[in-house]
Parts: sequence; structure tokens; C-alpha cells
Amino acid sequence: LLCLKLTRLPLCEQMSCLGFFNQRVQPCGGFWVHVKRESSDEPWGLQTLHSDQADGLVIMRVVDTGAIAKWNWTSLEDQVNSSQAIVSINGHSTIQEKLDELRYATSLKMEVSLRLTRQEAKLVRRHWQFKEKFRERLGKVDAALTELP
Repeated sequence: LLCLKLTRLPLCEQMSCLGFFNQRVQPCGGFWVHVKRESSDEPWGLQTLHSDQADGLVIMRVVDTGAIAKWNWTSLEDQVNSSQAIVSINGHSTIQEKLDELRYATSLKMEVSLRLTRQEAKLVRRHWQFKEKFRERLGKVDAALTELP
């Protein structure tokens, strides 16, 4: 009877209920991505944003080319998109370790979270505010340059 109730729970909750010390088979509110590339020179096709204050690595953009774009074409349910967070890469969870894996590894086992932490959301908000201010200033410079004789 207990097993029947557990099978109705999401897999990550089943593992916690069974007392596996939160060793997740599938991330809660996320998914696993397994991708490979030919060499470390080939781009993954991700643009990320990070802060030294948090261990979150936020996906800002997925480019149309690269291993991540190929993953998105083949995996219709678990798509990598902007405003998702990379929780771990190949078992590494600190910012520097994740950046090193993205830079040098030829295969990734990446845990992607669908939800951003409060710090990650704040980081994304600051990024877009900065971009908006930059565009405003650039517009003023363009306007001033067009007024010159």
C-alpha cells in the first residue's frame, strides 16, 4: 500500500520519502541535460550570467547553433531556455567549477532548474535594467551626433 502511494509522487519526492537523503534522481522542478561536442573549441550555444555572490548560473540565451540547440531539437519536453538556472554540471556546483566545465569539458551532464532563486532573479533584473539604461544613453548619444553640423 505504501509503494502504491509513493509511485504517484514525482520521482524526486519518492526518493526523499524513501529516505535516500535527498539524492535526487531527477531534479525537483527541473531536468537533466546530457550533451556532447567534438572538441572544447566548439561552442555549447549558451549565453550565461552569473554573480560572485551566488552559485547560480543563469541561462540568458540559447543560440540556434551548438550542442544545446541540438538537444532542444531532439528533446521536446525538456528544453533549455532563457531564465533557467544551471544547478550543476558534471557533479560540480560552484560557479568557477561550472564555468570551467563549460569551457573545457566535451560532454556535460547538466542539472537545469526551471525556477530561479531570489538572488538569481535579482541578478537577471539588474542585467536587464543595465541594458535598458545603456540603450537609453546610446540613444541620447546618437541623437546628439545627428544634431552636429
